[in-house]
Amino acid sequence: MPIAAPPGSGWIPALATAIVVVSVALAGGGYGGVALGLGTIATWIAVIVVALAPGETRVLSRPFAAALAALALLAGFAALSLGWSIDRDTGFADVVRLGAYLGGFGLAGLLLRPGSGRPALAGITAGLVVVCLLALGSRLLGLGAGDAQLVATMPSSAGRLSYPVGYWNALGSIAAMAVPMLVWFASSGRRRASVALAFAAIPPALLTAYMTSSRGALIAAAIGVLVVIAAARYRTRPVLTTAIAALATGPAVLAAALGAGILDGPGSPPGRPELIVCAALLAGVVAVALGGPPLVARAGKSPIPGLRMRHLLAAALVAVVMTVVLAGPGRIAGDFAVTSGKEATAGGNQLSVSGSGRAQFWSTAIDAFAADPVHGIGTGSFGLWWNRHGSLETPVRDVHSEPIELLAELGPVGPLAFLAFFVAVAVGGIPRARNRDDPPAGAALGLVATGLVGILIDWTWNVPAVAVPILVAAAVLSGRSLDPAVAAGRPSMRAMRVPAPALAVAAAALGVAAIWAGGVLAVATDRLEASRDAVAAGDLPAAARAVRAAAAAEPWAAEPWVRLAEVEKAAGNMEAGRVAISRAIELSPDDFRSWLLASTIAGELGAEAVFTAYAERALELAPLVVPRVSIEPTQRFAPAPQ
Repeated sequence: MPIAAPPGSGWIPALATAIVVVSVALAGGGYGGVALGLGTIATWIAVIVVALAPGETRVLSRPFAAALAALALLAGFAALSLGWSIDRDTGFADVVRLGAYLGGFGLAGLLLRPGSGRPALAGITAGLVVVCLLALGSRLLGLGAGDAQLVATMPSSAGRLSYPVGYWNALGSIAAMAVPMLVWFASSGRRRASVALAFAAIPPALLTAYMTSSRGALIAAAIGVLVVIAAARYRTRPVLTTAIAALATGPAVLAAALGAGILDGPGSPPGRPELIVCAALLAGVVAVALGGPPLVARAGKSPIPGLRMRHLLAAALVAVVMTVVLAGPGRIAGDFAVTSGKEATAGGNQLSVSGSGRAQFWSTAIDAFAADPVHGIGTGSFGLWWNRHGSLETPVRDVHSEPIELLAELGPVGPLAFLAFFVAVAVGGIPRARNRDDPPAGAALGLVATGLVGILIDWTWNVPAVAVPILVAAAVLSGRSLDPAVAAGRPSMRAMRVPAPALAVAAAALGVAAIWAGGVLAVATDRLEASRDAVAAGDLPAAARAVRAAAAAEPWAAEPWVRLAEVEKAAGNMEAGRVAISRAIELSPDDFRSWLLASTIAGELGAEAVFTAYAERALELAPLVVPRVSIEPTQRFAPAPQ
């Protein structure tokens, strides 16, 4: 094992990390089954290759090993819960996703050698900024299709920037995670050019967060910046950096707020309002890039007398209280609860007070945990549980809070393993951040804290484009990449030696399973998408062949059989449709959609008693949802966005 990294090699982890962040975002956030499956395969092949590299031992930090073990426990228990899950279709995708996260975190920890932490963080930041620029270009300059397809299927999302991730709150989280990193680079950089570049990137990130209409994103960014300020040696610099960048972004945000049609007309050619926003943004970028570095440098090493972390937390608390008082407690509560029984709308802006329904989601998830407090209802099962026990008239898949969802689906093991992962990361990162000679740790902590806000109040953990930066930053904090390069072969008291053969065997065993699962998910999803395209083209025989291939790839899944029943029904083959939907019901008896389709087919066959019985069963499984959907359930509810 080399004692030091080769000279000039710092750009390699930076470039590689940036490419991964941007690529996952461009692949629809990595959420779809094909992208997720292929990403899982690529990740675990890389893990196996790295684990099989020559060497007698591997040196791992203890916090990293603990975090890796916690993530492995979470993924393993989720896989085990497929045995009692009531929705194995969704549950299998969740297991593949957790397997990909386990592989990604492990790969980052193995590849990031001492001295590579700062370049990796620079790569994360560059990737996040590129995603923000792509998002702004799609809406302000009309580059590409942007959000046009999403708005076509969900018109209420027009007021929220989502491209390229496909979900506004996920894009907001991405933009928010960029802010604390940029504040740190701008306030602690040694070269004026790099400082100016970091300054210039803050306004696009803030404008992107604003245009997603995600209030949580702006709050998360503020929390991340507070962490960076608290960890800084000279806190005047990040405070001044934040103030300057916010002022420079103000005109662009104001122009976007006042510009007619900017937030409501995705896909349209750029007009005068968009050009005004671009001009305001460009002016802010130039001003902050030219004026920011000398102002921060002039601040020098002057501290803020008496400023401590407790003061920052107190200031944040005061800000929250003032917001509640000024906006009104009722309006704040409305952001989390819907009292009309109707679903929350997806549109709106930063000043909107429309309810999101989170209070109902969380309450129903707690009820699910109470129904089975030992091992939960099984991974991926909340959607079907909600249809039967929820209090809103809309189907949802996720709880919109990862710890609460894990509690409902996996019992205590889920949230405890999830908490243990982040505790291990904090144990490795906080001492580094408190050591003022190691400032990158404070920036990485700020990024993780920012991402955690979305994870706690939304389902952004299920979007790999959000999870990847968090996992890489967590590997930097808990691993050895922030150690000096000269310490590559010198394990400290916090490090442990792992025999290379043992690591290789573990990686191969887990990797084979993960690669198989990723391949199955990718093939099945691809065939289902092919069937949808064939139906749109009017080629029903090709559609039937495609869904049968999907059923062969995932013999436990009900979705291919539902699709086959829909195809056979469309072709007039009612008896074949009845057989297919019966198989779907056998595989997933708690899904109301299968029963509803079965009742329709029974009606076409003239079996009136069966039609009534099946319709009543569907109503029992989704008493609030069924009255709002057609008796012809030809449209399967998409899992995202919600």
